[in-house]
Amino acid sequence: FFRILLRLGKDRQPVEVLLSVSPIHDAHGRPVGASKIAHDIGSRKSAERLQALLVGEMGHRVKNVLSTVIAIARQTLGRDEESRKDYEAFEARLMSMARAHDILLHGDWQKGDLRSVVERALAPYPPERFHIEGASLALGPKAIVSFSLALHELATNAAKYGALSVPQGRISIVWDVKGSNPTELAFRWSEENGPTVVAPTRKGFGSRLVERLLAAELGGKAQIIYDRRGVVCEIRAILQDEPA
Repeated sequence: FFRILLRLGKDRQPVEVLLSVSPIHDAHGRPVGASKIAHDIGSRKSAERLQALLVGEMGHRVKNVLSTVIAIARQTLGRDEESRKDYEAFEARLMSMARAHDILLHGDWQKGDLRSVVERALAPYPPERFHIEGASLALGPKAIVSFSLALHELATNAAKYGALSVPQGRISIVWDVKGSNPTELAFRWSEENGPTVVAPTRKGFGSRLVERLLAAELGGKAQIIYDRRGVVCEIRAILQDEPA
């Protein structure tokens, strides 16, 4: 078995050690003793605590920066009725980025699972309105932020005009994963039981963000389909490990 214990070092200071104990058997398989090995893991534990402190401080500073940007935007964009909607949309996008950074913070700023990204992005909406299904997939920082922003835009559009704008509307989010480094990802957002969809005469910022940002950051393509029965967004990406 293994156990972490505190021992006094030569300088009479407490030292964390990993104690491993293994049985010793004779030629007939009977236990006749035990082997005990203690490893000094004090330096490793100190490094882990320092890393956790630095990651926490980084997350705190990122949130402070986002709060400052929101305050500046409120004073710049939201001072009159005409620009208030622009400010509210801008603030909502920044908040979606903040939720994405929370995922990175809990993953030591390196990785986050796609399901967590989806669930956090859709947290403002009732969970019973969604069917979410897909294999576990670790995403790097760029992919997490890109997916968070894209899901925010899709959900905002659904709340205004689509399946989330009526009580009976539902959204299915399904993805499939193949291979590893590179990983092929097929992701599908589909709405149903909402108002009849009418294709827009021009693409807004949200649609352009979804299609262009995801294509650029994920090395694939994203397409929004305005099916009259419900909006569909299909994303195909080739994911490689992001450099540290």
